[in-house]
Amino acid sequence: MRKVNEKYRLKDFWDFGLKQFRSAIFGITIILSLIVTTFIKIPHLARYDTLLICVLVIQVILLVSKYERVYDLIPIMVFHILGMILEIFKVRHGSWSYPDAGIFKIMDVPLYSAFMYSAIGSYIVRAIKEFDLEVIHWPKWFISIGISSIIYLPELLVNFIGK
Repeated sequence: MRKVNEKYRLKDFWDFGLKQFRSAIFGITIILSLIVTTFIKIPHLARYDTLLICVLVIQVILLVSKYERVYDLIPIMVFHILGMILEIFKVRHGSWSYPDAGIFKIMDVPLYSAFMYSAIGSYIVRAIKEFDLEVIHWPKWFISIGISSIIYLPELLVNFIGK
C-alpha cells in the first residue's frame, strides 16, 4: 500500500471543502437571508417579500459576476418551478403553511420559497463544474421518470390515502 503524504491529504480535504462551499453559495446565502430577516425588519415590507428581494438580488449578483451563466439557469429554473408546484400542493393539503403576510404569493405560497429548491439546482450545476463531473451510462428517460415517481408519489399520495 502506498503511503500518501499527509500534507496532500490536508490540501485535498481543504480543496474539497472549498469546492463544496462554492457549489453551495446560493443556498448558503438564502439561509443567511432567512436568519438576517428574522432580526432585521424593513418597515412596510413583509418578511416574505424581503426574502424574495434578497434571493433575486443574490441571483442577479451570481449572474452579473459570471459565477453562474444564463445557460445554468435552465436546470435551476426547473428546480424552481417543480419546487413551487410542490410547495403549492403541500400547502393546499395542509402539510405546512406560510402564515406571515406578503404581497408576492401564489396560492398562499411566498415566491421566495421556491428559491430554496433553486438552490439545490444551483448546487448541482456548480458541483458538476467545480468537481469536473461527467455523467456516463445515464439510464433511459423512462427509467429515470419511473424511479423519480417511485420516490415522489408516496409523498404526494399520502394526502389522499385515508381521507
